[in-house]
Amino acid sequence: MSDRRDRIQDASIPVQLIARAGGALYLVIIVIGLLGEVVVRGSLIVPGNAAATAQRILASEFLWRLGVAGQLVLLICATALTLVFYLLLRPVSKTIALAAVFFAIVSLAVESVSALFLQQVLPPLLGEGAFCLWLLFKDVDLPAWEGRTQAVGALSEPLLPGGRSVQPE
Repeated sequence: MSDRRDRIQDASIPVQLIARAGGALYLVIIVIGLLGEVVVRGSLIVPGNAAATAQRILASEFLWRLGVAGQLVLLICATALTLVFYLLLRPVSKTIALAAVFFAIVSLAVESVSALFLQQVLPPLLGEGAFCLWLLFKDVDLPAWEGRTQAVGALSEPLLPGGRSVQPE
């Protein structure tokens, strides 16, 4: 009887193993979050001075890209942690488990958009013309398809230094 409680119902995976995996994911999220705030954004962003911030980001392009990559890893870990919450809470109450998953998905969606905007900092600073994401929503003289393809190019900017965006010629 106690063996049944110590295992997740369908998968026969020990609850303790899932809980430890969740703890490890939390630890990774905390470390990446602290490094992203203190090392990357804390050293590059100058409050109230956009020009100095831009100069620092351009001088430390690799550090900024590393911060964006860290944010993406953090989001992947948070997605896995959502699964852990569901597996741990499902035996207690399926309603509570689904509510936790719902709120986690909303949070992940907001954080993903935030990570997208972090990625979009470099292209305009590097003069690549990939700042055209706003063309999707703005009325300009360019044909609509050209604005959309430039926005796709802006979104396709790779995280590795020296990468080129996918832009129409």
